[in-house]
Amino acid sequence: MNSKKIKRVMLLLLVLALAVSMAACGSGGKDDSGDTDSTDTGTAASDTLRVGLPGGIATLDIYQNGGIIDYYITAIAQESLVGVSNDGKIVPALAESWTTSEDGKTWVFTLRDDAKFYDGSDVTAADFVYSAERAKNEETSPALSQYYAPYIETIEATGEKEVTITLDGSHPGFLWNVSNAGAIFVSKEEYAENAESYGSPEDLIMGSGPYKPVEFVPGDHLTYEYTDTWWGEEPEIKRVEFYILEDANTRLLAFQEGKIDFTYNISPDLADQYSAVSG
Repeated sequence: MNSKKIKRVMLLLLVLALAVSMAACGSGGKDDSGDTDSTDTGTAASDTLRVGLPGGIATLDIYQNGGIIDYYITAIAQESLVGVSNDGKIVPALAESWTTSEDGKTWVFTLRDDAKFYDGSDVTAADFVYSAERAKNEETSPALSQYYAPYIETIEATGEKEVTITLDGSHPGFLWNVSNAGAIFVSKEEYAENAESYGSPEDLIMGSGPYKPVEFVPGDHLTYEYTDTWWGEEPEIKRVEFYILEDANTRLLAFQEGKIDFTYNISPDLADQYSAVSG
C-alpha cells in the first residue's frame, strides 16, 4: 500500500473518527456478511485511492442516512462553516472568520469569497440557512435531526456572505455543531430543491468539498473526483473510488491482490494478514 498516497486523503477521512465520537451518529453500514463480485477494480493510477467499504450506501444525501460510512464519504464532498483538523482542532472551512458576543449567545460567521459549489457558483449564507433548516427537520433529515443542537435558537442570513446564529446561552462546544463533524452539511439550495431525488444516482449532490461524486451505483461502487472549484490546496489524490465489499474476507482478498488500497473495520483476527501485505 502506498502510504504517501493515502496520507493526503486520510487527513480528510480522519475527521470522521472525531465525527463518530463528537456527533455520536451511531453505527452505520452493515455487518460483514454476504458476498460481492465488485473487487475487479483493475490497476489504479498513482493519483487514485481505492477504498473498500464494509457496508452499502443507499443515498449520497447524508441527512437520509447518517451512519459512520456515510460520514466517511461526506467528509470529502461537503463542508460546514468550520472544519476539524487531523489533530482535532477547529479550523476555518466555509467561514473564513467568526466573532462571538461577550455573553456567548450570538455568533457571526463570514463566508470566504472563494467558497464555490461544484458548478462554480458561490456558496452563500442563504445556502447555509437552507441546509440548516433541512438538518433540523425530522422529515428532511430523519438521520441527523436528532443531533441538531437544541440550544440553537435562530440561524439567519444577515448578508450574502454573513451568517448569524443565536443560542439560548453560552455553549463552549457550539463550534462542533457547525463543523464537518456535526449535523449540518451545506448543499446548494437551488440544486437540492429542483432535484427529483437528491443524493440518488440520477441527481447526486451539489456540495463545496474538494471531491465531487461523478458516479454512484448503489450496492456496488461510488467514484469521486477532485474539483478545482474547491478553495483549499489541491490534493495529491485526484480520484477516490469506493467499492462496496461487505464481507471481511472479500475485502482482505481485494487488498492482498492490490485491488483496493485501504479499508475500514478490519477484524482483529485478520490484522496480521493485512500487515503481511508488502507495498
